[in-house]
Amino acid sequence: MHLKNRYLAIILNRNLGKVCDALRLELLSKGVQNVIVVDSSTDQSLQSEYVTVGAIDQSTLDHGYRINRGFNLGLNYALENYEFDWIFCIPVDTSIIELDLNAFDAESALYPKIMAYTLPERNNPYLPIMKNSIALVWNVLEGPILLKRELVSRFKFENTVLLFDNTNFRAYMSYKELALRIYSSNIALGIYSKFLVEEQEELLLSYSELMKTESFSVNKQLLISEGGKWLFKKYGIFDRWAFETIVRLLYEEFLRVNPEYKSIEIS
Repeated sequence: MHLKNRYLAIILNRNLGKVCDALRLELLSKGVQNVIVVDSSTDQSLQSEYVTVGAIDQSTLDHGYRINRGFNLGLNYALENYEFDWIFCIPVDTSIIELDLNAFDAESALYPKIMAYTLPERNNPYLPIMKNSIALVWNVLEGPILLKRELVSRFKFENTVLLFDNTNFRAYMSYKELALRIYSSNIALGIYSKFLVEEQEELLLSYSELMKTESFSVNKQLLISEGGKWLFKKYGIFDRWAFETIVRLLYEEFLRVNPEYKSIEIS
């Protein structure tokens, strides 16, 4: 497969080594050149056979990396060890439905200001209203995402990548904060219809004990309670809707300043 761009991927794994390694093979078969495995497994028998970054402290063994800290570690490793153009950040419970890198090579070149793409599921509400295979978005959920090297490099401070907030442990509104950072820099966040994934929710529901994390329902409660405290401490905002309004206004300002992108906006 001849691709113009060079693609890497990060898989964030915890105690699902066989699932992780199957996902790794799938990504390599689609044209991804190298896969970085960030693994916080509690037992060697449960980790990936291809661990790149392992658990570095007891807290990680006890609670896992979660996406913000785990992706930051993987991105930092990628910048220090690889030449690449784009990098996927993928939780281990992701199933790849479609990953058309040949088409993305050609189509993404038309929109150089888009430096991150969310990978939608088939039931994503944006897909039926997209006019093209690429659209601009701001309101996206945490999950698989594709990042441009230039974006990652912008958020490297004192030799450490801080694209995501490590203090936001459960990634409360993490991708909306990413959208805020992106649009406030006069660049954009997109969605691409030829990247399709599916969250294997049954893994979280059935294997939370094996993964040594809280149950799905408990994690959701903690996400809201801990996340609300994080939002107020960092931004002085109680209401998540107020924060989302700020992000939406930045999105609209990007479109005002860059009218050539209005053809792919989603209202």
